[in-house]
Amino acid sequence: MLIHTTSLLSPPVALGKLVSVSVRNRLFTNVLGAHEKGVFPAFHRINSPGRFRALEGFEVEELHLVQDLNWTSTPVFWALVSYHMLTRFPGMKQFRTNFVVLLRKVGS
Repeated sequence: MLIHTTSLLSPPVALGKLVSVSVRNRLFTNVLGAHEKGVFPAFHRINSPGRFRALEGFEVEELHLVQDLNWTSTPVFWALVSYHMLTRFPGMKQFRTNFVVLLRKVGS
């Protein structure tokens, strides 16, 4: 099973959990250009390496930390590129915004 999800270890993602759904919706629609119908409440249940490793019945085959680059506007893109450059320093990769995880069902 292949999963692409946000990482709660990322400060931008964690900060997003602190604002109300209505504020988050306005940010996504006005700043990132998302359509309001495409913005859903987030239920972060499995968004850290430990949670993936603790999933019953599955084994983590690969776990990659990746950075989301959004091209909805030039300032947003450059802010995300700058953040990505910061996460290239030693010890900072863990703060990237997304995981791509390959899970294998145990016993298969």
